[in-house]
Amino acid sequence: MSDTAQGAGWWQASDGKWYPPEAHPAATPAQTIPAAPPIPGAAPATSRQGMSGCAKALIISGIVAAVAVVGVIVLLVVVVGRGVDRVSKKVVGVAGRPASLPGGEAGYRGMLTRDQVAGESGTVRLAGYTTTATGWARTTTADGLAVICGDVTMRSPLKQGQTNDVRDVLTIVGAENWTLLTPGGTEEAVSSAASDFDALANFLSRGQLGGTAKGKVCFPDAGEKGRHVVTWRPRLFDAARGVWLVRL
Repeated sequence: MSDTAQGAGWWQASDGKWYPPEAHPAATPAQTIPAAPPIPGAAPATSRQGMSGCAKALIISGIVAAVAVVGVIVLLVVVVGRGVDRVSKKVVGVAGRPASLPGGEAGYRGMLTRDQVAGESGTVRLAGYTTTATGWARTTTADGLAVICGDVTMRSPLKQGQTNDVRDVLTIVGAENWTLLTPGGTEEAVSSAASDFDALANFLSRGQLGGTAKGKVCFPDAGEKGRHVVTWRPRLFDAARGVWLVRL
């Protein structure tokens, strides 16, 4: 109430006084909407809080650890795979033309890139042995068996007691390591009855390392004419072989 108007909306009553707009008889009070009553059994509303820094750190650490584990597994697969490949190439060998095979010679069945083809001297050097095989010829045993035989000499510079190399234990100088491939492609095993392996037996089995051993290696003769391929594999877990090309 005032003797003069104080602003827009002020009105003058019958008593000559001025009143504010909200005091006018025509003014209506603001209505308020009552809050809805709570639903029976409903859980009270809770405020949503952000994830704590500790929880975020744990999650990030877990992701990093998982990635690291996957990386280690991938690395192991690659390393093991390469190792298996190297072992396979060493033990089984790699098929292909050996560098020692003369250019004018045709390939032979089962040839490996690590084969050492003997030259005119008939000598190869493998597994610590210098092995010479010459004098290949057809002959007949006392029992009338037709065979193909060669004179074999093996030399090693290592004497007894000079080595404890585990690989020497795997050296086998016997019938199991010699094969003959006929011109027609038939593989013949050594004829133990016709061969002389007393001298060519495993040096270790006789309690000896090194020195010189001589003997005769023979195969059954199928009577085929042409180039025969004689192979010698001195180590059980190494695909390297000596090869002799014999024409009969």
